[in-house]
Amino acid sequence: MVLVRWVLIIWVMKFLNGFASMPFQNYLSPYLREGLGFDINFAAQVWGVIGVIGMFAGFAVGWLSDRIGIRITLVMCYGSMFLSSVLLVVAPVGYLPLVSGVLFALAFYPIYGLVPAYVSKMAKGAAATVIFGVTNVTQGVGGIAGSYAAGLLKNLTGSFMWYYVLIAATTVVLGLLTLQLPREGASEATIGADTPAQADDTEQLAAESRPVPEHTKVATEVGR
Repeated sequence: MVLVRWVLIIWVMKFLNGFASMPFQNYLSPYLREGLGFDINFAAQVWGVIGVIGMFAGFAVGWLSDRIGIRITLVMCYGSMFLSSVLLVVAPVGYLPLVSGVLFALAFYPIYGLVPAYVSKMAKGAAATVIFGVTNVTQGVGGIAGSYAAGLLKNLTGSFMWYYVLIAATTVVLGLLTLQLPREGASEATIGADTPAQADDTEQLAAESRPVPEHTKVATEVGR
């Protein structure tokens, strides 16, 4: 029931989310200090900016998604992460790594809420449960694969820079995949059914809302 096109896209996206975003933050400090030569105080400032922006990013981006749609907001988040990665590769000088941290925070924290929000609008009941369960697994596997790839590239090239190049390419793929998703709430793409309890409640409400035949009303009054 859940093996439809948009669900498979979501699972691939969650894998790539873990592949790109988890190693991004894991190796940010080593890259800033060992690869770019910044001191520990500057690396701490970058992380401080990420933490402060991240506290408000989820609320702000969630509000925005209610206005313009989840898919478009996701594309914007992936665009923000793309720019963040590009800055660390092309122009990691001065205060630009701080700007990179701001862009990363605006993308990283909201992404993990936007994808489940999309699924909740497209799947119901047992189907939604299965989809959510698999997304958690694919995201974790993606994070493991990304960390391994980052370490491998570091050993081969001597720098984490090439993994940030890979992250930038991954965010482009994620943006393209997001555009392939159907519009959230589209009835023709919605899968799953209500739980039995919900179905019983729906049937009861429907029965109560049906008009009572006139002869039934008369019989009831006579019985009284």
